[in-house]
Amino acid sequence: MNEPLRIGLVGAGRSRNGLGPFLASACEKAGARVVAVAARDAERAAHHAEELAQRLKHPVAAKADVTALCASGIDALVIASPQEAHLTALRAAVSNGLSCLCEKPLVDLRDAAAGLAVVQQFEDQGLVLHENAQWPFVLPVLFQLYSMPEVSPRLLEMGLSPMGGGALSMVADSLPHLLSLCLAVLPKSQALALELRSCTIDTRAATATSSRLELHFRHPGGELLARLFLVQCPTQPRPAWFALDGRRVDRRIGDGYAISFVGNGAEAAVSDPMYALVEQFLAAATAKRANPRFRANEGGVDAVAVRLRLYAEVLSALGAAAS
Repeated sequence: MNEPLRIGLVGAGRSRNGLGPFLASACEKAGARVVAVAARDAERAAHHAEELAQRLKHPVAAKADVTALCASGIDALVIASPQEAHLTALRAAVSNGLSCLCEKPLVDLRDAAAGLAVVQQFEDQGLVLHENAQWPFVLPVLFQLYSMPEVSPRLLEMGLSPMGGGALSMVADSLPHLLSLCLAVLPKSQALALELRSCTIDTRAATATSSRLELHFRHPGGELLARLFLVQCPTQPRPAWFALDGRRVDRRIGDGYAISFVGNGAEAAVSDPMYALVEQFLAAATAKRANPRFRANEGGVDAVAVRLRLYAEVLSALGAAAS
C-alpha cells in the first residue's frame, strides 16, 4: 500500500498549550496525512478541523467524538487531548485495531490501573503504541560530546523548567521525561525489570517555584539513582539539561527553533526530537498496516507499560507522603 497513512487527531487545539497542531504538522512532514479530528463536542471539532485545514493546506473532516473518529477508516490515532481524556481515546483506538501515538502522560494518575489494562490490550493485539517521550532521541548527543561508550549509568540527573504549578504538579508534568530517559539508558532486559525502591521530594520547596525529586531504582544489573531538578520558567525557551554519571549537556534553542546541546566544551546540533519520534511511530504504523503480524521493537508497548507503572508508583507515593 503506497497511500499515505491516514491519521486521526484528538486534541487539535491549543487551549492548554497542547501539541496537537505541531504533531499534525510532524505527521504530514513525515509523509502521513491528517484526515480527521475529534474534540469535546461537535462545534469545537468543526472549529479545530477548519484551523487545521488552513495549517495543512487540505481538507480535514470533523467527527462528533473520538469513537466516531476511530471508526471512520483512519489507520492510526494521535492523542493530544488533556490527560484526563486519554483513557477514552486509547480504548477507542484499541477497539478499532488502530496504531496510536499518545501525549504524555499516557493516562491520568486516577486511570493508571485501567490504563495498564488497555496497554495490555495493545500488546495482545500486536498494535503499535507509542508515548510522546522525546528525550531518548537526544541521548546520543551526550555520548558524542563526551566520546563515551553507551554503558549503564549509576546516576541520571535531569533539569527541566515547567510553566508553573506547585511542586507535585511540576513533578507530575515532568516525570514522564525522566522515566523515558531511565529506560533509555539501560539495556532493554534491565529497563523492563526496573523496580522503584524509594522516592523523596524536597518538601521545603513544596509551595515554591523549584523542586527536587530523587528516585532510587533497582534492576537485574544493579541500581540507578535518578534526580529531577525543576525550576518554574513561564517564558520560552525554557532551560533543560540532563547528565549521566556527572557528564552534563544543556539544551540551546536558536533561531527557527534550531536545537543544540552544549557539554564538555563543545556544542552539537540535533534534529527536533518530536519529528524523530513521529517518524519512528509512523514507520511502525505503516509496517503494521502492510503486515498485520508485524510487531514493533522500538518504543514498544512493554516499555510504555513500565513507564506507566513507575509513573503511578512515584506519584502515588508522593501523594501519600504529602497528605
